[in-house]
Amino acid sequence: MAKGKGKTTEIEFAASDSIGEAVSPAVEGEAQSDAIVWTDTRRRILDCNRAAERIWGSIAGSLRGRDIGFLFEGEVPQTGQSHCRVKAADGGSVEGSVAVSVVRDGRRNPTGFVFRFHPDDVSPAVDEGWNEALDGLVREEKLAVMAEVTSKIAHDVSSPLTAISGYAQVIMESVGDAEIKEGLGIIQKEAKRVYTIIQDISSHIRERRAERKERVSLNTCIESVLKLHRRRLEGKGIRVITELDPDLPEVIADARQMQIVLSNLIRNAGEAMAGCGGEGRLTIRSGACDGHVVISVADSGPGIGEAVMERLFEPFSDAKEGGGGLGMGLAVCRRIIRSHGGRISAENSNGAGAVVTIELTALAADED
Repeated sequence: MAKGKGKTTEIEFAASDSIGEAVSPAVEGEAQSDAIVWTDTRRRILDCNRAAERIWGSIAGSLRGRDIGFLFEGEVPQTGQSHCRVKAADGGSVEGSVAVSVVRDGRRNPTGFVFRFHPDDVSPAVDEGWNEALDGLVREEKLAVMAEVTSKIAHDVSSPLTAISGYAQVIMESVGDAEIKEGLGIIQKEAKRVYTIIQDISSHIRERRAERKERVSLNTCIESVLKLHRRRLEGKGIRVITELDPDLPEVIADARQMQIVLSNLIRNAGEAMAGCGGEGRLTIRSGACDGHVVISVADSGPGIGEAVMERLFEPFSDAKEGGGGLGMGLAVCRRIIRSHGGRISAENSNGAGAVVTIELTALAADED
């Protein structure tokens, strides 16, 4: 039973019920689009509903046991209703209203809290589809990063592992002590096992990311990705400008991988403009030139430093000021574009900011 008491809402349930069993059905029925998180008395997260998973994406599964403050930007709301900003799955944030209720058992003893978050100006249907689509794209991006990381590890580790195994073999052939030979044999065996594990992981990720190349309109890819990012960008005062060629030729590509590239570039541009002051501008253009489709993503940020520019597309090279990431996003973009026979480059614009350009072979109108 839920009842109001001033600005504080209290939820009662039988002492034998668990918070998850008692609270979840009640709050789920009130607003399917609202994110519901319940905590213990110390505000450590116990569980959340599906709407919360749509907002917080893949991190929702690791929330249990964390302090509720992890989800909020700024102070954690107390009991009652207030306006707030919460972190989102794509690394941005979402504004909305939050209602905090006290949960009590049958003896009126407090046992925890329920936080119900409702995003601003978003209908339940739009909110659900938007978050599901964005979460799916975020999962794809993480998988692409994992592939890049494991590929880098496999490349860098294979040489020393080969040396270890080779030297162990040389020593085995030059010593007569059976115990030492046995130990060297173990070294060889374990070195080979490490290499096999790395290769198995790389193969598994490659299988999950099998390319599905077909005729693709990059204009459609741009529009799809912008639907996922536009609200977050405009919420940060960034104006989104598109100049898309209506007669843009199609390309042969994996549409999902193209979306990963565009999403990375748009996110990077947004982060580059954060804190620059004034209105930011994100400009995305498409066109055709000399048998190629050309896509450019330009921002009005501070530009790219000379030292960073030299290693911009290399793995573990973070273009963000002060770091803060693995530095794999642009490396993933380069790998994807190269796998499609294309080219990706970056330069500072004449005015302010930077522009990243993608070139892919255009498909002739009469080509299958």
